[in-house]
Amino acid sequence: FGPQIWFDEWPPAAHFVKRAMSLDPSKGKVDKSGDYSAFVTLAVDRQLTLWVDADLDNTRPVEPMKSRPGPSILEDGIRIASEFKPDGFVIETNGFQEMVAGCFLRESQARGLHLPLYTVCNTDPKQQRIRTLGTYFAQGRLRVRKTRGGRLLVQQLKQFPSGDHDDGPDALKMAESLADYLLRGNASQSNVALLRA
Repeated sequence: FGPQIWFDEWPPAAHFVKRAMSLDPSKGKVDKSGDYSAFVTLAVDRQLTLWVDADLDNTRPVEPMKSRPGPSILEDGIRIASEFKPDGFVIETNGFQEMVAGCFLRESQARGLHLPLYTVCNTDPKQQRIRTLGTYFAQGRLRVRKTRGGRLLVQQLKQFPSGDHDDGPDALKMAESLADYLLRGNASQSNVALLRA
């Protein structure tokens, strides 16, 4: 986690071969109070280095609420996808989170937004999944954008597995798996089932 991991602005789009986006909604049956809804945007360059940014928030509801103005998972996700233009957007659908993917599908279609949506039901233990990201750090192939969300993501990675929150690292692993799937045409782990919506 040295200073070499940070970057300020995204390089030009031509620098990258694939762009993936992920969402861990953290609105499921067993999620703790204060868990974050975590978006991760990830771009892979020609040297297979991962360039990452994150948007983590523990206050936003799934959909906009008239009684409580402010950001929502749905509105923020549509905005991020519109700006980032991912080749694929994966949403965790464990438990009750499946409804979130449905909301994104309906809203993107209503807005005429091409959103290449995938879903994943994670079955392996979270620690086992997230630990595989260590290879990128060890090889110096992971860069994190110096934003509020990027800093919070790195903080959660540093505290993993004993920290209070791991939503950012979980979303990072999903984005990395989707990028691998898009690059290779298959998921890197047999239990990660990526399904086209």
